[in-house]
Formats: sequence, structure tokens, C-alpha cells
Amino acid sequence: MSKQQISVLNAVLTAGLYDSVARVLCTPSVDVLERVACTVETPQGKAQVHPSSVNRNLQTHGWLLYQEKVKYTKIYLRDTTLISPFPMLLFGGDIDIQHRERLITLDGWIHFQAPVRIGVIFKHLRKLMDSLLEKKLENPRMNLEGERTIQMILDLIKSEHAV
Repeated sequence: MSKQQISVLNAVLTAGLYDSVARVLCTPSVDVLERVACTVETPQGKAQVHPSSVNRNLQTHGWLLYQEKVKYTKIYLRDTTLISPFPMLLFGGDIDIQHRERLITLDGWIHFQAPVRIGVIFKHLRKLMDSLLEKKLENPRMNLEGERTIQMILDLIKSEHAV
């Protein structure tokens, strides 16, 4: 599977599981040989990636999408994957743009430092998607093949990791 296909798959997963997003809290150990468990922040509080996960010792800044949250002696996330900002901005919660701070916020807790125009572009793309979805619901037989809005969004998602 190519990087572009993985980007599209991650975008689809993000659209379906957006409420299950967690921010990775990168706290590297002083001892480079020590394996530090990956800790994350969710809207409900902190959790750790499950010990059986390949992301158990993940030490990077970013965002995780998870399938399940379980509680044993600690709260753990299972079935995790790293996701990128574009799908979150396209399919996530309410976008709030704080112009002076150059900050884009989703649902009041997910923050991205970026030029204001980025937030405006994503808000506009969402309006285009909503309009297209409304038209499709009104006319289920409508053919979306070659639809410019969909192609533009796919190109944007694929371009994020095209480097």
C-alpha cells in the first residue's frame, strides 16, 4: 500500500472515529535504553497505549486515533494509529479560528498553530462537502465520479505525505 493510499485510509478512519482522538504526550526518558509507555490526552483525561500495541513505546508529537478505551489498573487505548492534522480539520469537530493568536482549534481542545487562512480554507472545504452531501441525499442516484470537490479533498489528503 502506498503512502497516499494509507493517507486516504487514515482520513476515512478519522472521519468515522473522530470522537476517539488523543494527543500524544511525548515525554522521552533521560535513559535512552528505557522504554517509556506512550501517554496520551483525551477529552476525558490521560490514558496510555495498551501494552500489546505496536504504538506502546511511541515517542513522538502528534495525534492517535483509537478504536477502544479500556480500564484495568489504568486506562488504556487499544487499536491505535497515528493520524495527521488534515483529516482532523476536514472531518473533525467545530473549527474555531483565533486570528490574533494564529490558532485553529477543534472542539475547544485540539489546537493547531497555523496561518488563519488555513482554518478559513478548511471551513470552506467543509461547506462544500456539506453542500455536496445534501445534494446526494436529495438525489441518491447522483453520480459523484469526477466531482471536483471530492477530487480536491482527495488530492489534499494525498499531498500531506507526498514528500
